[in-house]
Amino acid sequence: MYTKVPIYKKIYKKSVYTFSKIFFSPIDKIFNTTLKANFRIKSLKLHRQNYKILENKVYFIHIPKTGGTTFHYMLQKNLKDKLFNFNYPYNYDFNTHNPVPKKINFEGTNFVTIIRNPIHRVYSYYTDALNNKKVSYNHLATKGLEIFCKNCWEANNMYVRYFSGDLDLNSNSFLDKSKENILKFKDVLIFENLNNEINYYIKKYKFNKNWSIKNVKNYNFPSINDLKIIEKYNTYDVEFYKFLINSKNHGMGM
Repeated sequence: MYTKVPIYKKIYKKSVYTFSKIFFSPIDKIFNTTLKANFRIKSLKLHRQNYKILENKVYFIHIPKTGGTTFHYMLQKNLKDKLFNFNYPYNYDFNTHNPVPKKINFEGTNFVTIIRNPIHRVYSYYTDALNNKKVSYNHLATKGLEIFCKNCWEANNMYVRYFSGDLDLNSNSFLDKSKENILKFKDVLIFENLNNEINYYIKKYKFNKNWSIKNVKNYNFPSINDLKIIEKYNTYDVEFYKFLINSKNHGMGM
């Protein structure tokens, strides 16, 4: 149905990674900037929001470090072409991350996502960046959790950025908008109970019961000081998460 990514695109991606590593990495390491990551995002159109909204498609909004790869494989296996392919016309990229569009009418749409306690999500992301030199934010992670959270936008209130559609948090209403939008999602799964959540989702839509966990990584539990640092830079995400859990417990909009 879909096609492999053509060789010229692979070469272009490799060139972008090589160029950014040579010219931007030294500056990033000295000044704690994210020029390399920003160049890659812009050049490769990562985190893009200008995708089509179609009534007959299921849209999975995948936040990093929320068990999304496992869920994405399950969705693709069962929905096939009914699952919106952010990588169209090429085969699915299971590491694709795309936020909600800035302006969207959710009426008649089918959006689904997984939400994890933002403190643990960020710590998992930090640990992954610390242990993997290929991650664009590795240079920040090696200098400590506080520098990482302060300078890496994906570890700094990413939920409200993604679900409000305001990636730069330019509007004063981004928190309210993120709350408003998440209630319009057809399904929101909670990471802390992911096995049961996926099984319930499968039962709800009568999917194939066979699924497996992908991309498992273990990390040490964060210290009290680590928790305080992460919360300091993710106050809006913490509030968003509390709102979501309370809404699910009371059956609001989900």
